[in-house]
Amino acid sequence: MQGDLRINLDFQEQESFYSDEDEEEEGIKNYQIGRFHPVFIGEVFHGRYVVIQKLGYGNFSTVWLAKDFKTNTFVALKIQRSAPQSQEAALDEIEILQTIQRKSRNINIVKLLNVFVHKGIFGNHYVLIFEILGQNLLELIRNCDNDGLNLEQCKSIIKQILIALDFLHRECGIIHTDLKPENILLCLTTEQIKDIVEKGQIKQRQYYSEQLNKYSKLSKSDKKKEKRKRQKEKKKLQSIKYKLQQIDSNKRIFQIKIADFGNACWVNHHMSEVIQTQKYRAPEVILGQYYGTSADIWSLACIAFELVTGDSLFDTEFEDYDTHLKQIQEILGPFPIEFTSVGKYRRSYFKHDGELRNVKVKHYCSLQQLLVKKYQMENFEAAQFADFLLPMLNVFSYKRATASQMLKHPWISKQQFKFHYFIEVPFIDNEHEVNSESDDEDLEKADLQ
Repeated sequence: MQGDLRINLDFQEQESFYSDEDEEEEGIKNYQIGRFHPVFIGEVFHGRYVVIQKLGYGNFSTVWLAKDFKTNTFVALKIQRSAPQSQEAALDEIEILQTIQRKSRNINIVKLLNVFVHKGIFGNHYVLIFEILGQNLLELIRNCDNDGLNLEQCKSIIKQILIALDFLHRECGIIHTDLKPENILLCLTTEQIKDIVEKGQIKQRQYYSEQLNKYSKLSKSDKKKEKRKRQKEKKKLQSIKYKLQQIDSNKRIFQIKIADFGNACWVNHHMSEVIQTQKYRAPEVILGQYYGTSADIWSLACIAFELVTGDSLFDTEFEDYDTHLKQIQEILGPFPIEFTSVGKYRRSYFKHDGELRNVKVKHYCSLQQLLVKKYQMENFEAAQFADFLLPMLNVFSYKRATASQMLKHPWISKQQFKFHYFIEVPFIDNEHEVNSESDDEDLEKADLQ
């Protein structure tokens, strides 16, 4: 089978079905030279991966569920944009993922299975093949009505993240730089993967084909009505990752994996000056100071708070760094002058005496007080959790606790978890075995030229 094998659908008709105004889709404007590759249901990549359905998209890639004919397993295809800068970013991500893969195969980090270049009509696209993972932590929190998970689940997830970060930081010399709930995914059960393949795919394909046939015959006004109707139907159907992962959140201990290393960098070689999504951004990054692995630790503290409470620890408008720094000071107390006097952007936010330049802090509320007053935690429980978070929230990055040190903290060190509920290997059709050796050879021999 050839890499360009596809079902008999016209690309322009297929993609025009989704308008640029549709928030859940990437829009037709993103399908052009230098951008996304138009993928078709049934298309075969690299002579082995047949596309089943779409899973999602990001700024630089689209992600698809596929079946690997060679191993008879199901995988996720991440197809990068074809622009030169996107190719360079893909190479950086591949190098980092392959380093992780060589260092360890049994860690809470998404597994890269294969890499190749696909020649499409809009350029050459790097395609990264990953194991299938489930919903992310943000979706899990929302499924709990933003009340947070129970404490045992939170401790389990946080401990797994710390183990992964300790490995990344100490063994690999890698900084993730974009740690957030959206980039931490749940491992899937065998039944969930079966549902994705057997139930979700059929419904999605039927829905897609019927709508595509009707769409070409509609008038302009009818198309607008159809779009509104389609949006309502999409809410009912939902994407696979929502509708097939309904879980009883109060009973399970979740196994997680850290994903999306597209912005990751090396400890001794940074790719960007500004890193992290703003809510999880460390103060040294805001001020333009040097950052290291401790930036990931700050992000983890924010994630831990969000897991337990259901709320963001620091929640500001995009690029409103004055309010962000104000919120940090309200919880952690006044910034030391030694901190405010260092950094490329220090004068934009602080006066010479260390006071915030553009905003004023009217009140202070310690982390423990916040947990007791707003979230009705018992004093003892709040004190323990605050004691766990504060070492990760030290404004001095070089004084911030490491992942290794945090794993010894009494709030989490005694937690023992078993993940027998989750599969440790890909789901295989017809009880065939995975040829892991051949996959490893493909990964090592991947053509990255």
